[in-house]
Amino acid sequence: MKTRSKTAFGIDICKDAVSFTELQKNGRQIKIVRCGNAPLDQSIVSNGVVQDPAALAEVLKQLKIAGAFKRSDTTLTICAEPVLLQILNLPNSAPGEARKFIQNEVRQYAVLPLKNIEMDYCGLRSSNTQTKRVLVGAAQTEHLSMTVKAIEKDNINVLAIEPAVAAFIRICYDRIIKPQKEKNIMLLLVRDDTLNLCVFEKQRLEFLRTKKFEADIVGSQQRSNWLRYEVESVIQFHELEKETKTQGWQIFVACCPENKYSTQVAGEIKSQTLRQDVEIAAFENSLTDVVIDGNDNKEIPPVAAGAAMRLLDENKSIIKLNLLPKEIVSIKKARKEMLIIVNVAVCLLVLLFLRIAFLSRKSVEVNRDICATKQKRLEVNMLGLVESKRNVNEKAELTENNLAIVLKVVEDRSYHNWAKLLAELANIVPQTVLIKNLQGKGDNIMEINGLAVNFEAVNNFVGLLGQSKRISSASLISASQDTKFGNRFIDYSIVCSLTQ
Repeated sequence: MKTRSKTAFGIDICKDAVSFTELQKNGRQIKIVRCGNAPLDQSIVSNGVVQDPAALAEVLKQLKIAGAFKRSDTTLTICAEPVLLQILNLPNSAPGEARKFIQNEVRQYAVLPLKNIEMDYCGLRSSNTQTKRVLVGAAQTEHLSMTVKAIEKDNINVLAIEPAVAAFIRICYDRIIKPQKEKNIMLLLVRDDTLNLCVFEKQRLEFLRTKKFEADIVGSQQRSNWLRYEVESVIQFHELEKETKTQGWQIFVACCPENKYSTQVAGEIKSQTLRQDVEIAAFENSLTDVVIDGNDNKEIPPVAAGAAMRLLDENKSIIKLNLLPKEIVSIKKARKEMLIIVNVAVCLLVLLFLRIAFLSRKSVEVNRDICATKQKRLEVNMLGLVESKRNVNEKAELTENNLAIVLKVVEDRSYHNWAKLLAELANIVPQTVLIKNLQGKGDNIMEINGLAVNFEAVNNFVGLLGQSKRISSASLISASQDTKFGNRFIDYSIVCSLTQ
């Protein structure tokens, strides 16, 4: 039996360039369909975040990642500073207390703000069965939400956002990490002005460090000294912590967005290293299980390829973090529910058409039987036949009237705009206003009821609704102090006319 193939995309957004990889899985084989990169203007990504999502979306559109009528499932590597990646040891508490403990730990890091944070964590293997270890990732959601909203307009369906080092670990796991049981494995990912360094011992993630430099180490003349110092300090720290010396180290180096620099950087580190038990190599295509058709010399973007593998159920490394903002998840859920409603409406419409066709055919058969009966027996009760025909015609007329009602509902454009309208409302509702109830009132009329902190907040909300492209006008119907909350809040009611 022929297995169905599955396709996924991975997109890696760096400071000066964006790279992508399209992978296809047939059975157990994963092959690369295509990959590429494009330069980015300096104004698009600045200070570690995407500052111009619309310009980024235009660059991705030129790469033709998605088609006009086909959505492409994609994993996006994170580009939103500040980012937290930390290995934590969990206390021996109830399983339900783990997330609360992790949230409290994340709040203590000054690098992150106190709100608008997306956090996720995954379990890690441990040499001690009594020790529970997790890898925690957290980032600010504001720039991530704007980036996802911009690029999804071109049919790029972002299903996950993860740190770049998680994607790099995934692409290295089968050929580099999994087979090695004697020597320690160190992965170095040089990405823009950030060094991601992780250590694996017998397939276990033992150490992870993400460090920013004052200058771009890829283009700096001092990069070999910087990287050698980081490598040596981590090896010494690991050996002192374990109190045992390993049989050796294998170090693999990758650079993003241009992996072609990996060989040069690996050679520079090797020339500066005096240790005899260290093997240093650059990441290359042969170190993955991905099959490359055509030109084998074409460099695979390692981070983009690892991100795409996430959607192909390739997560043997158990490193799986998803920092997709909850706002985006809610929008996707609303779209899915709306699609279900539309499909149900279409099914009902088809059933009505079938019903009309059946009744029409039945009416023809009845008329034919009446004519035949007339010819055979003149004594047939004509009144009975006419009554039977009238009943059938009434049913057909009733069915046609129901069909006209359904067609009128389907033709109403506002029926198709609720998902986008709800998404836009989520963006314009200020923090001083709460929506308790939202319902339709006839054709293209929507009523909003809720609470606000004061009358000024209500008037501000009415103004924001009036500025929306999907609302032609907004009127305040009532606003009074709510006695249920000790007159501290304003109970309001707003009626909006929706744009045709």
